[in-house]
Amino acid sequence: MDGIFAKRDPPVKLSEHFFNPDLLYQPGMLDEIIRGLTTVSMETLDQFLTDEVTNHLFEDKRQPFSGLDLAALNIQRGRDHGLQPYNEYRALCNLTRARSFDDLHREIARPVIERMKRTYAHVDDIDLFTGGLIETPLHGGLVGPTFGCILGIQFRNLRRCDRFWYENADPLVRFTDPQLTEIRKVTLAKLLCDNCDNVESEQRSVFDLPDPFL
Repeated sequence: MDGIFAKRDPPVKLSEHFFNPDLLYQPGMLDEIIRGLTTVSMETLDQFLTDEVTNHLFEDKRQPFSGLDLAALNIQRGRDHGLQPYNEYRALCNLTRARSFDDLHREIARPVIERMKRTYAHVDDIDLFTGGLIETPLHGGLVGPTFGCILGIQFRNLRRCDRFWYENADPLVRFTDPQLTEIRKVTLAKLLCDNCDNVESEQRSVFDLPDPFL
């Protein structure tokens, strides 16, 4: 988005900028990217990935068809690191362990289950990345129950195990109550407005799209 909130034409293609930061050095471009990220709606999240990362990931423009497939990489990484299958993480996240593909119908749409039957020999063979990606997103959320559970655990552990977390109660390093009060006044919107060259206003909650009717 430029300074008058007009979309750039043509759009920026992700595959053209892997290992290529030149775009960020164009005058005002960083502000335009930030403005776009905070005002343009994302596409609905589903089990499909853009061609930019399934055929052109880290592509070398000098070598045709050199792009990688992010989905395939994620699945193989999971296997290389010995991640348990999707069904094990269902149990971890207090979902019913599936004994057959049809047991997945509460979290996964029927047409998707039929595709899984053609892809995997047994429900216990489903990879974590695949299973989590194909779950129907929770109401008001972007991911399904398994990925939502795992992300929640990760964020909880990051906060509880970070000795520099600003709300830590350790008397040797903790902030005073007045200091915490001032810190909590800071928002991401304020950080963007204070540090960008040409971003003069942002909605108070940056992750919520601005509503022209309010």
